[in-house]
Formats: sequence, structure tokens, C-alpha cells
Amino acid sequence: MVRSGYPTARRRQGRRRDGIIGAALLLLGVVLFVWKFQLGGLFQPDEAKLHPCFQEFYRSLGRRLLGPVVSDPYVNDQTIVQYTRNAGLLCLHQGERSEVRLAPLGHQLAQIRTAALTKQGASVQPIPTEVQRIFSQFVVENGGRRVFGEPVSGVIRNDKDGRYEQYFEYLGLSLPYDSRKPELLPYGLWACGKPCAPNLNMQEPPIDAVWSPQFDTFLQKSPLVVRFIDFINQNLSSDSRVRAYRDGPLWDPKLNAIIFILHDMVLMYNPRTDQIELAPIVPILYPDPPPAEGPPWEIFYRYLDEIGLAPYAGPPIGGTYQDPETGLAIQRFERLVVEYRPKDAWLTLRAIGIEYQNKVLDPVLQTWQPPIGGPYEIHTEVARLQLSTQQAQWIWATVSQNGVRQPNVPLFVMVHVDGYNILEQPKIIGVGRTDNNGVGSFTIPAIQTSQNLNVEYWVCAYDFDQLYGCTWGMYVVYPHP
Repeated sequence: MVRSGYPTARRRQGRRRDGIIGAALLLLGVVLFVWKFQLGGLFQPDEAKLHPCFQEFYRSLGRRLLGPVVSDPYVNDQTIVQYTRNAGLLCLHQGERSEVRLAPLGHQLAQIRTAALTKQGASVQPIPTEVQRIFSQFVVENGGRRVFGEPVSGVIRNDKDGRYEQYFEYLGLSLPYDSRKPELLPYGLWACGKPCAPNLNMQEPPIDAVWSPQFDTFLQKSPLVVRFIDFINQNLSSDSRVRAYRDGPLWDPKLNAIIFILHDMVLMYNPRTDQIELAPIVPILYPDPPPAEGPPWEIFYRYLDEIGLAPYAGPPIGGTYQDPETGLAIQRFERLVVEYRPKDAWLTLRAIGIEYQNKVLDPVLQTWQPPIGGPYEIHTEVARLQLSTQQAQWIWATVSQNGVRQPNVPLFVMVHVDGYNILEQPKIIGVGRTDNNGVGSFTIPAIQTSQNLNVEYWVCAYDFDQLYGCTWGMYVVYPHP
């Protein structure tokens, strides 16, 4: 009896021990399940590829706002870049310190998306005030302007997708027509494009969030664009916001100059020196004198020197003053504006490139047309009146005055194409001068298209601070069979 009872007791103890271990494993599984799916802990597979520079920042804002990680990190001129579904992450290195921030994707995405909606025939019905209230409340409850940045569009109707949209600098919002719960727009997927989402169906091309302009191969091959990009690479800070492309190259009737608009400044081409410079836009933006006199604070000079812009800022305009609305200390220079936040001693450039385009340039360009004629007679010829998408175009311009050919006259060529994303607004493709025989030449890169396009071009004679006049022409690009 005893011998037969001993194995039975051991079996009972074994079952009891197995039951305790099973319960512990079950409890551990429940804990892991809650941690993974409710707390968004360390077990999300996509987060394993998150660069160490972004880990603390990503957890502070949360997966709910940023979405899952959708790309591997890469380095762009000392800036580490990585995309989540809803945002672009930037790790900026300045000397021994680094800063993590969101990429200002909203500016370019708002332009691309609103242009696409306009082509589709956006609804003209009024936007319910309740929608704006819902968006505003969501922004306030989720970090405010510190997280979302400034709004770069109003509320937009998107009848194709059945929703309202609003674009901010760093994140974007949508609201389905039948819902009261805002959703985050996939900024990161749109910016990254096919590498992050091979099955993503987008009519609009992706953009480069970091700094380089969203150009197709057409503008990438423009010698003038290459000049601007070289200046940016060689002279500007690696801060992606400083470099963020806005628009250009354009003719600016206000400055009478060829300009290239960035987030925090405007670049211009000077034909007399054949150099790229920062444009003196601050006196145009703020014609009234600042409310303070005296020398600027030394900290502003040190900051400009640190980011490599001290030689380009121009002379100071007035003294340092405090913005009563934001509490920021402001210092204007002829070509830049620097802001200082006392509570954490953080310095940054004001986004005067965007401000200049919105307040000054866009209203002027709505009615401006290139002047035909002028003191010079400009006669143009093209290599072909019709060419395929694989062929570049050659344009020759002969400049004369009173029948006498004029040497060394500065010229630029400007191109406009209806229905072609990047060229809906005329872009300046190249600059040059007439030779000793009064002839200048330009190459217009091949334009990729799936339908016939009418390409309008203007060849214009100009000088620093003066546009003499232009002549107009057109040719046709057809799809390569």
C-alpha cells in the first residue's frame, strides 16, 4: 500500500507543479500581449529597424501619432532620415550636439495634393465650421503647434476620397465625411513613395522631405537648378528645415531677379557676378522699422556663424526685440531673420521663404505676364517643332537692337506646360549670354509624358534688377512609342 501510494503522491505533486508553471506562463503571455498591443511596447516588429537617434523621440510622441516605421534609416549630409507612416524623422548633427525633429513635409505635400484636387474638380461647397473645430481640438489635445507645426493650408474638400483634409508643417489630418474622428494623413508614405509602399497607388510623385526639391528628371537636369543645389550643398547648414525646397527657379517681378525659394530664405542668381546669393527680402517683408534700436545680441551672430550663414545674412536691421505674441526674441538681418526662445535657449531661423512666397510673390504672380518686346529684338529657333520624350530640345536666340546684333546680353529661358505637375507655373530652366555674334543657346531637358504636351517657352533679356523683354515660342512633346 505504501509503495503503491508513493508514486501516486508524486504524480499529484507533479500535476500541481505543472499547473503552477502553466498558470505562470499563461499570466506572462497575457502581460506580453497587453504590453505589445495596448501599450505599444518594444515588441512591434517594425520598430526594430528604428535608428537609435529616434527611439526616445518616437516613444515620446507615440505610435498613435507617428504610425509604424516604414523605412530603413539613411544619411543625407550629416542628417539621419527615417520615415514612419505619418511623418519624416530627422536627426540633425551640429558640432557635438544633435537634435531630433519632424521633417516639414506639409509645405510640398499641400501644394502637390491641392493641385491634384483642383485638376479633379474640387467641390466649391462651403466647409462646415464644425470640421475646423474638430481639427483644432485634435491638434491642441495632441501636442499643439509644437508637434503639428503651423498650418500650411485651410480645410480642403476631397470629394474623391470622401473626406476633409488639412495640412500642417509636420503632420496632416483628414476627417471622413461621415465621421467625427480625425485621422492622420500618411505623410511619411507619400514622401518615401514606392520604396516604402510598393503597392501605393499615387498619381502624385513622392517628395524628398529632407531638403532637395521634388523634381522629376526634367528639372534635375537643369544646369541652373544644379547651380542652386551646389550652393546649398557647399554653403548651407545640414539642417533640413533650412534646406527645405519650396519653389523655383522663378522670375520674381518684385526683386527683378531669378530666385529659388527655400523654407527659411530665398536664393537669387546674380548675372553680373555669375554667383548665387541670398536675396534681400527682409526689408520687403517688413517695411516698417523694428521696435528696437541698438546692436543685435551677440548670441545671434554666434548662431549664424555656427550654421555657416554669417557671410550671407547681410547687415542687421535695427536691434533685438521681443515678439509680444510668442515671447520670442527677434533679430532681423537684410536676408535672414533669427528667433531666440529664452526658456530653453534654442535658436532658429524664421520661415521667411514661405512667408515671402505667400505674402509677396504669389499675389504678384497671379497677374504677372512675361513682357513681350522691349529694347531688344529677340528671334528664336528650335531644333525640332515636335520631339519625343527621349529627346532634349535646343533653342537658339539671336539678340539685336536697331538691326545690330548685341553681344554679352544676359538671357534666361523659362518653360511652362499645362497639365505637367512641376511646370504648371513657369520655371526658369537655364541662363546664359549672347556670344560675339549676338547668339545665345539653351538646352531644355527631355520631358517625360504619356500624352502629347504643348511646351511654351520664353527667352528673356535681363540684367541685375531689370527685365528688358521676352519673346515667346512653342513646341510639342509626344510619348515615345
